[in-house]
Amino acid sequence: MISKPIAFSIDNAYAPYLYVCLKSVLAHIQPENKYQAYVLESGLSEEHKRQILSLQCDNLSIEFIDVRKFIDKNVTRAFAVTEHFTPETYYRFFLPQIFPNLDKVLYLDADTLIMRDISPLFEINIEENYLGVTHDCEIVRMSNLDDTEYSDYFTKTLGVKIENYFQAGVMLVNLTQMRQDSITEKLLSALIKIGTPKFVDQDILNMVCQNKVKFIPQNWDYTWHLSFWDNKYLEHIGDPLNKEYEKARLNPYIIHFTGNHTKPTDFPNVPEAQKFWEYAKNSPYYDRLILCMSQNREKHLKKIRRIKLKILEYKLLNILMLGLYSKKYKNKIQKRENDLSFLVKRILLI
Repeated sequence: MISKPIAFSIDNAYAPYLYVCLKSVLAHIQPENKYQAYVLESGLSEEHKRQILSLQCDNLSIEFIDVRKFIDKNVTRAFAVTEHFTPETYYRFFLPQIFPNLDKVLYLDADTLIMRDISPLFEINIEENYLGVTHDCEIVRMSNLDDTEYSDYFTKTLGVKIENYFQAGVMLVNLTQMRQDSITEKLLSALIKIGTPKFVDQDILNMVCQNKVKFIPQNWDYTWHLSFWDNKYLEHIGDPLNKEYEKARLNPYIIHFTGNHTKPTDFPNVPEAQKFWEYAKNSPYYDRLILCMSQNREKHLKKIRRIKLKILEYKLLNILMLGLYSKKYKNKIQKRENDLSFLVKRILLI
């Protein structure tokens, strides 16, 4: 039987997550299915390669691809990154060239956890569209909360409808159609035009591919942090997408640990994170992940102390200003108290 191709893109920091992801893939493979995992990298350590290759079996083959063979050095200078993103995220642009003999490939972010056999994903007919993707509920949520900064960026700078903005961590990619329409070149041109996109390559993919995507069930890319990050997440996502998100939360096919400082090593007591730790438990990366969790806990405790001091500062300023700006300080205090409540509930319960 022909193996179904899956592509990942990682650096050394994400190797532990890829290992756990592949373990979850193996746990749900039906005996009749075979998968070929391609790991796109540009300097992954031999130790990480050895550990990841140890997962190979009859149903899963693994191959590392050094993308430096496919990307000019001058091009990589345009790979602008922010926050937790790394240049490796842009390797998705080059999938049509890296796999010239493939018609389609499933791209997965390494920080995903597979909860069922992914074979049905390959059976979805995305017709002549470039991508099969899910809506990005987080972008919709943020835009609804702040209808100026994000809305203006997405609608005016990118020219994208927020309700159609998609998540790029799980993509069924129509390589044939992308090659025919020279999409890689268009993506690079759009990147140069935007310069520093807020959400790196995902913004550019949305900008270029927005009219040629097929939306697949939200269960295939459940972005985990919304349900515990925001107490009113369903209200802030809004109808009808919140119903799709809730269905995915109750029955996720793929759990995606999206967000900056929102990984299972940050919030290990959240149910989805506990599923991650079940797969990480007997891995060669377990001790490393535990150390990372401990370090993150200390960072969060320091943040809690800083927030408490900030709240005290605002209260004192309000007294000194004789309440002249009471509404301003009340709002600042409320925001910090909400942040504090969230961290105390989620961090101190570890």
